Amino acid sequence: MCEFGWIPKAFSVEEKITNLLRFFGVDRLNAVRQVHEVAFRKSTKHAISHEAIAAWLRQGEIEAGQINTKDFDRKKLIEALPSIRSFSKKHPQEYRKDLQTILSECGVALVINPTLPKAPINGATKWLTPTKALVHLSLRNAFADIFWFSMFHELGHILKGGKKVSYVDYDNEKNQDEIDADEFAQEVLIPFKDYKVFTETGDFSLKAVQSFADLI
Repeated sequence: MCEFGWIPKAFSVEEKITNLLRFFGVDRLNAVRQVHEVAFRKSTKHAISHEAIAAWLRQGEIEAGQINTKDFDRKKLIEALPSIRSFSKKHPQEYRKDLQTILSECGVALVINPTLPKAPINGATKWLTPTKALVHLSLRNAFADIFWFSMFHELGHILKGGKKVSYVDYDNEKNQDEIDADEFAQEVLIPFKDYKVFTETGDFSLKAVQSFADLI
């Protein structure tokens, strides 16, 4: 957390505790379990630290609080999906600011952070207020396909889930909410009807795959 600049470096136990209390916004550290209950109720096959997950989630909330957004507009977000999808062909340095701007216009604060050790999270979604949603993505397994699938997976939670539910997404979770979000991401990125036509050709050469990618 110090290396990422989330909290100042401490030179004593007391200072470290003070820094953590300020970071989490609590008056005692054992309150973190109650405030970030979603981090502690999740189970996964990975070796995890619930405290590390809570810290990552908290950093997302802190950064999202510094992002000005318009009131959430479901119709506007749906209409923005093709524009958001178009960034998948660009380098992150080309689209990151524009991506955050488009989402903020729809009422969604986008935060991207590296994960902490023993916090194997792909992304998380939370409603900060009834009119402002947070999409928090990690740089874990930093490949474009994983990033974009996670992006649309989290947007699927926003569009299909309830405003009182927070999601913390790992690789192995497959309850109905996760299945719905997966299917939403799949359809946005590679529409099933187009995928079906491509697979029926039986040509999976590099040239064919590249042509299909350009086509869609």
